[in-house]
Amino acid sequence: MPRMSTDPELTTAQSKYVESLARAGAEVHWVELSDPDAAAAEALTCDGLLLPGGGDMDPAFYGQERISACGEPNLLRDAAEPKLLRAFLAADKPVLGICRGIQLANVALGGTLYQDIDRCIPQPLMHMQKHPQSESIHKVQLAAGSRLSRLLNTEEIYVNSTHHQSVDAPAPGLIVTAKAPDGVIEGLESADGQFVLVQWHPEAQCQSDVRMLRLFEDLVQRAADWLAIRRD
Repeated sequence: MPRMSTDPELTTAQSKYVESLARAGAEVHWVELSDPDAAAAEALTCDGLLLPGGGDMDPAFYGQERISACGEPNLLRDAAEPKLLRAFLAADKPVLGICRGIQLANVALGGTLYQDIDRCIPQPLMHMQKHPQSESIHKVQLAAGSRLSRLLNTEEIYVNSTHHQSVDAPAPGLIVTAKAPDGVIEGLESADGQFVLVQWHPEAQCQSDVRMLRLFEDLVQRAADWLAIRRD
């Protein structure tokens, strides 16, 4: 059973992230983030990495001054998560990023963010829904032939939305594979399949749309494939 690393701050035994990973066949391991270097070393004992949702990153990480609409940064996660991501990048281990996870990965790999969609994008959709995350709020177009499109077996899907920031300039090596009708980037992935990153919360939709579980199953499969290659 592939072992998955994730963040204890957001993942309790009842967490939808943990539940979805477990349903997908993973053994979940929580990583303490207080010492970023130790966290990266501990995370690398795992076979895959889930970067979960959460608060805004410090815009200083992508070379911008913080605007009033940007939330207070989580200094612990901002310091540790890029180190975890780069460690997994170097080890060629698979990563799934969700909501903050897509933003963190994009910044850590050299991209930028919109600090607030309403202030930065003309005529945006509502991306911060008021109703439960299990319900969809807008559609997303998936790039033909992308990993996301193949996993979800469609080029258009309806998703939930609880974010006020989004990817601006994609990082080198990341391909845009999903967009909302207003142009907001909803998915990124790497050509080699190491990174699969989405802006919505599939863990909250696994019951209402069983296709969303495939994102977690894919992470588990990619980790199993990594293990198989190393054993040969």
